[in-house]
Amino acid sequence: MDKNTLVGFILIGAVIVGFGIYNRPSQEERARAQHYQDSIQQVIKQQEEAQEKQAAAAIEAVRPDSTSLFFQAAQGTEQFTVLENELVQLTFSNKGGRVSKALLKEYKDQKKQPLVLFDGEDASMNFGFEGKNENILSQQMYFEATNVTDSTVTMRLNAANGGHLDFNYRLLPNSYMVDLTVQASGMQNFFSPSTKSMNIEWKQRARQMEKGYNFEQRYTSLTYKPVDDSFDYLSETKDEKETIPESLDWVAFKNQYFSCVFMAEQNFDNATLESKMEQEGSSNMVYVTGDLHGDYSRFKRPEMKKLRAGDILLVCGDFGFIWDNSKQEQAVLKKLSEKKYTIAFVDGCHENFDLLQQYRLVRWRGGVARLIAPNIFHLQRGEIYTIENQKYFAFGGGHSQDYEYRRDTGNWWRQEQPTHDEIRRAIRNLNRNQATVDYIITHEPPASLKDCLGVDVQQRLEIHAFFEDIIKECDYKKWFFGKCHMDRFIPMKFYAVFQDVLPVTDERN
Repeated sequence: MDKNTLVGFILIGAVIVGFGIYNRPSQEERARAQHYQDSIQQVIKQQEEAQEKQAAAAIEAVRPDSTSLFFQAAQGTEQFTVLENELVQLTFSNKGGRVSKALLKEYKDQKKQPLVLFDGEDASMNFGFEGKNENILSQQMYFEATNVTDSTVTMRLNAANGGHLDFNYRLLPNSYMVDLTVQASGMQNFFSPSTKSMNIEWKQRARQMEKGYNFEQRYTSLTYKPVDDSFDYLSETKDEKETIPESLDWVAFKNQYFSCVFMAEQNFDNATLESKMEQEGSSNMVYVTGDLHGDYSRFKRPEMKKLRAGDILLVCGDFGFIWDNSKQEQAVLKKLSEKKYTIAFVDGCHENFDLLQQYRLVRWRGGVARLIAPNIFHLQRGEIYTIENQKYFAFGGGHSQDYEYRRDTGNWWRQEQPTHDEIRRAIRNLNRNQATVDYIITHEPPASLKDCLGVDVQQRLEIHAFFEDIIKECDYKKWFFGKCHMDRFIPMKFYAVFQDVLPVTDERN
């Protein structure tokens, strides 16, 4: 290569670099562009929130009052009934009388676990009944499970006049099909003689089941079949809403390999279909953080903004928002109850246990929890919860180092220290699960970890020995705890969490 050629290449390179620098947007231009994008996202978010508030208001408008035939049925505790055959396991909730979970026995997910088509808030089915004097929505009601066998269950909605509405489910043998019939008995005075139909609202969130999101997305759609035509579907690549003038044979939520199909014996009329796109990794996420101590500022941090509707935030003790029942505290709890995600916490050493125990116990995610708000739950000691098809063992409580001072001021509760009976119950639950869970959520760490972290163990309690036994005898992936007020990963399975907001499935450590 001669000198002239070399200089030519240098000049060409200089021109290319100079052009790139010249045309590179300035810092102000980049800031304006980012502001523009943020503004668009904010508008979209506000529109979605407005729609959700409007929907919630519409539901509230038909909530039964004390004069309703179904007022008592609007009060209750969620309970579950399981039907299964050789191929599928279906979990029915008495709240709404619906299928709340569908598990396919012969198929595995990415984690080699039985494949779950939907679970919990992934899907809903709401029946609307128009009466002479009132309208009711099934999703607001607590049904009674009757006529339960291995393959059948009747979800009965009892009315004050002695009548009832029945949702009769029958799981067909060696099949994925479920028959559903809706029957009314003793309800002649409730319905208008002209009533010949009911409204059905069916929603489902299509989970990401395959590793290849883009490829799976191409085959995921809301599909339907007109009576006198071939099947059709809404767009797989954009949000779409369509009112179908024809009668429909069936409607289906279809992904790459599986579908949930709703078929009508006498067709669907006046159908409105709507699909919305979700981003990659749109399966619900589970996050964990440490002690809050009633400090709402944690929820204003950028890390919290990544939590979406359907996600779950686990708090490793010292929740602290149930302390004095003041108006200010109630206002903060109301703000937390308006979050789109779920908050679930184990108790720590700085809790008002007298107030906590006033909240009622409910079934939640396969275990028992105290219902603080529709999206806030107090996890009970020794319970095992199934969240996103993973098992979570929860055990709150511990020993506060400042208990002598707090005892004198009336701000210390003996209930912070787990009892022998609570530990025995926890052991029984672990044994029922073959001493195997996916994640452990506690406030107190094992005593050996305190020693490792340089934290003084002033008093060794039964809980410390129990936790050491778990280390030795149980199989689990990760253990999160909040007591030590630090953020630190302890190889190979332990996480001290405080300010961090961590995805439990993060494999970086």
